[in-house]
Amino acid sequence: MTLRVCLWLVVLATVFTLAGNQDNHVDCAEPWKVCVKEGDQAVLRCDVSALMNGQSEDDLYIRWVTNKGEVCVLNEGKSSADNGYRNRTEIAREKGTEYQYLLIINKTTFSDAGDYFCKLQKLKGRGEDVTTVHLTIQGHKNNVSVEFGKTFKISLPMTEDVRLHFTSASSSTQADVCAVEQNTLRPGRAYASRAELRNGELWLSNITFADEGSYSVIDVKTENIRNTVVLSVRGQDKNWELDEGGDLSISLCSLNSSYIEFRGGTENSAAERVCEVENGTVTHPAKEYLQRLAVWNGTLILRNLTAKDHGKYIVRDQMGGRDVLTLTLKIKVKPQGTHTTGWSMIALPVVPIVLTILLAWIGKIVLERCVWRTPTS
Repeated sequence: MTLRVCLWLVVLATVFTLAGNQDNHVDCAEPWKVCVKEGDQAVLRCDVSALMNGQSEDDLYIRWVTNKGEVCVLNEGKSSADNGYRNRTEIAREKGTEYQYLLIINKTTFSDAGDYFCKLQKLKGRGEDVTTVHLTIQGHKNNVSVEFGKTFKISLPMTEDVRLHFTSASSSTQADVCAVEQNTLRPGRAYASRAELRNGELWLSNITFADEGSYSVIDVKTENIRNTVVLSVRGQDKNWELDEGGDLSISLCSLNSSYIEFRGGTENSAAERVCEVENGTVTHPAKEYLQRLAVWNGTLILRNLTAKDHGKYIVRDQMGGRDVLTLTLKIKVKPQGTHTTGWSMIALPVVPIVLTILLAWIGKIVLERCVWRTPTS
């Protein structure tokens, strides 16, 4: 392969890469293009001044049509809509103008997208094409933030078949999360255990940082993007208060590899390693925690809490290096009088024995007196 051929291949690869990275953005800067969000109002303009020749507006007969049929007409100053445009569409003259007429479509839907043709027909004569306007209906885009381990919810239309497509924020990963056909959920293999359809919403449970990205609801028939939700995942932030001597339970949120860090109760406390957890097993525990740590059913347990355990615990995902949980723990120390040590530890088991002997002695005395007072026959 010659050097010239190699250079051409590099150029072609660069061009195709740039083309593939372009956003699917619709340019609506041209006057004959109108772009609106689904559900918003669309306004299409038609200037008939060049065809009036000084005639009265009462002679106007304006028709807006699409390739599917008639949309709306203006006849003798009265507007009337047809087909699926009734009760939401009208033709009106633009304020401050003489021959500028507007086609106003309210509550737009994706089926409204397409070319609209404005025609002017005089009472005497054939109709003439005035202008063509292309209407694009765009889906909404929202930003949602969900805590790590929680449930992500996204609305899905129940009257049409759609699929939910995921594009990762941190990698080139793309996948169909699910499809909804005739109100039946068909989850992708990777989401089968986490996806659930509830009252027109997809619930995706146990969210992790790998779920961050864009979720696009796509119409199966037209491939139009109905709406897009950009999901960001944040770590949990909790404040707990536990009794001295109790246990601290920290959910590891199905992490395969986690690092647990501890900072003391003061602001300048240095970070200390508590332990690491690999596939449900405690590894590299710090010496002071060695005998008190255990993992059970995805939960890390720190037993026999003391006042020294007061502070901040951070659970970090070792794979991505991000904090999953920041837990501020306060220890309720038992009052000094409640500690049973020294003589009190000896007295507790002895007291019942002493009471039993004392009651037996009193009973014996009472019984002897009763016998002494009883007269003999």
